[in-house]
This record gives sequence, C-alpha cells and structure tokens, in this order.
Amino acid sequence: MSDHPARRLWATLETIHDVVYFAPGVRDAGVGLGLRGFWMTYFAFREAPLGAVGAEPVIACFARFEPGMMAKSLPDAWSRTTPEACLDARRSVSVDALTAAGIDESACATAAQLLAPVAASADPPWSALLAPPASAVVG
Repeated sequence: MSDHPARRLWATLETIHDVVYFAPGVRDAGVGLGLRGFWMTYFAFREAPLGAVGAEPVIACFARFEPGMMAKSLPDAWSRTTPEACLDARRSVSVDALTAAGIDESACATAAQLLAPVAASADPPWSALLAPPASAVVG
C-alpha cells in the first residue's frame, strides 16, 4: 500500500464512511422512509447532499455505477421521501452503528473538526458531497 497521505487518509476513513451505507439498520431506515429496498436506499442516502436531483447528475458524479441502476432509483426516491429525511436517517443509523462498535463520540467530533478544513477547501462540485458524511459521524 502506498504511503501517500491521501491513501492513508482514505484507508483510515473509508471504514467509518461506509457505515453510512452498509451498517445494520440502513436498509430498514430507508424502507421506513418509503424507499424500496437496498439500492434505492443506497442511492438516496448517498446522493441526498445534492438535493432532490434525478439520475443524470448522480451518474456524472459517480460513474462507477451502471447508469440504469441509478435511473431506477432516482428521481423516484424523491417522490417517496426528501433528501433532508435521508440525511437525518443516515446520521442516526451511523451514530447508532459507530456507538455499537465502541467508537468514542469525542474522537469522532475531533476527527470531524480536523476534517472540516479539508471539506471546506474542496472544489465546489464536491464540497456538498464531503460535508455530510463528516456530520453523520458526529451526530
């Protein structure tokens, strides 16, 4: 593995970031909001920082997914719930999962504080995507 600072940062934070989408309770939280299953929940939770957009901007931002998969979920997800409700649910599930894993809340707050300048300095198209996961960790 590379010793590049960006790689070390990714390796450190990816596991915490993944809890937003893959923790126990994520699918149930989405279904509770009216979303249909895992993929609709995944895309709605992931794209909520962009607002109630359709598949096109999401496909442009996250090219690694097959476009048809995203088009099946968005904008239909926004006829069932709101981006704000998804962000709230995502935050709640994340806090619950991190707490259950024994993650110290003050350590998360410190990490979010340290990462705030990184999110603030991001290029404008990405800044909306960087800030919410940090807030989801802190709760």
